[in-house]
Amino acid sequence: MAQFALYDDGLYVYYTAVPEPAELAALFGAIALGFAAWRRRRAGR
Repeated sequence: MAQFALYDDGLYVYYTAVPEPAELAALFGAIALGFAAWRRRRAGR
């Protein structure tokens, strides 16, 4: 999401407004794992 570039006159940070597909897949995967863990904990009560 962020790129850093060091030039003679300073450090520049570039941000991308649109995340890459791999980042979206990782985010959705983490959300799905969290949701599954939450449901599993809740079902055990």
